[in-house]
Amino acid sequence: MSKNISEIRKKWFIQQAERLKAAGTTYAEIADKLGVLPQYLNGILKGDRGASEKLVSKFCELYDINQNSLYQQIKGYDKPFTDEQMLNEGTPLIPIEAVAGYGRGDVTVLDSEIKERYSVPEFDVRGVKFLIRVSGSSMYPKYSNGDVLACKPITDVSFFQWGKVYVLDTDQGALVKRLFPGDGDGKIECRSDNKEHYPPFQMYKSSIRSVYIVVGVIRLE
Repeated sequence: MSKNISEIRKKWFIQQAERLKAAGTTYAEIADKLGVLPQYLNGILKGDRGASEKLVSKFCELYDINQNSLYQQIKGYDKPFTDEQMLNEGTPLIPIEAVAGYGRGDVTVLDSEIKERYSVPEFDVRGVKFLIRVSGSSMYPKYSNGDVLACKPITDVSFFQWGKVYVLDTDQGALVKRLFPGDGDGKIECRSDNKEHYPPFQMYKSSIRSVYIVVGVIRLE
């Protein structure tokens, strides 16, 4: 890709924040209005942290800033990440929140959602479509905070490999859990490997929008 939309958005946000500062608005005031810590805003301004689409939209609404110039810059770049690009540029790493809305097995990864790319030939062979990074300790010791999971879409949600780890797009958000049969028809039991702090729970299959089996992991020691 010739441009990275997240970088375009961050650069545009920094320019607008600098413009406000030049007009007399302090960065501390901007952070307070956005409801974030000054350190968080400073991280964006220094280029160490990205500016999310939600944050930028709120920023523009609060300060009555027209986003047309931003839209013009990213026009044409927010497009699906194709299988050909995946082979040539690597498997995309996306935020776990971006799993939502793809539909059962119909994975569409947008360039704006891609944080990094990894070239792992073994993942391509196994049908991996995207990667997500583990956040938290619910699946410890199998997966640790920061591990990168390789996800393969599953089209038939009537069949699960019980005991395997899946990523579920549910009504309550994306979950990484080990699956087992539930108490009744149409139910499954979701278990965490960290059983001491995360008790198992059951849910209806009908509340699952899409399913991805975890087929690999990238871990840094």
